[in-house]
Amino acid sequence: AYTSHLLKVSGINSETLQAEVSVSKRTVVLAEVSEEDANEVMADMPTIKWLHETTTTAPDGHSATEAASVYILPPIRYPEYGDRWFIKIGGGPNDFMDGSEDIPKQLDEFFSGPGDRQLASKLESILYAIFPETKFLSVMSKPCVTTCSADGALQVVEYEGGRVLAATGCQGKAAMAADAIGRELSELVLSKQLR
Repeated sequence: AYTSHLLKVSGINSETLQAEVSVSKRTVVLAEVSEEDANEVMADMPTIKWLHETTTTAPDGHSATEAASVYILPPIRYPEYGDRWFIKIGGGPNDFMDGSEDIPKQLDEFFSGPGDRQLASKLESILYAIFPETKFLSVMSKPCVTTCSADGALQVVEYEGGRVLAATGCQGKAAMAADAIGRELSELVLSKQLR
């Protein structure tokens, strides 16, 4: 989401990247579970993708199925929260930022709060419906952003004769594919250096 800004402050013209990528405000909910639940009851929990409502329309750049579904990650230990365990839920329709405004400023404002409270409440309700027997120790919402490209593909643009690569437009799936994206980009950078 900050890619264009980082390129600009580095003195690199990023107009081609800006025209192809939109930034969407997202909200996630972290629901704390006990270490015992994380390692016993939920030890084999898969990642869940759940269609929670039926809709035939969706915001631009988002399929109706994606807009009406959520993902739920199994318990993960978060060192930044005292090594406690949380289930993460996110999803819903895109909420694109105004591309004509200062995106870094919009991002800073958005990240200074808890995200969209209405969406967080909906995500929390979905979580309780799917896990009615689970005793959640605490629940918090957090802001998140995703970047979406017009054609749905990862955008990799070379600058400075291939010495700088910018990757963005992961459609909200960058965390899932981070290892593969990193491997692909590092191979591309190394192949440029070997020429």
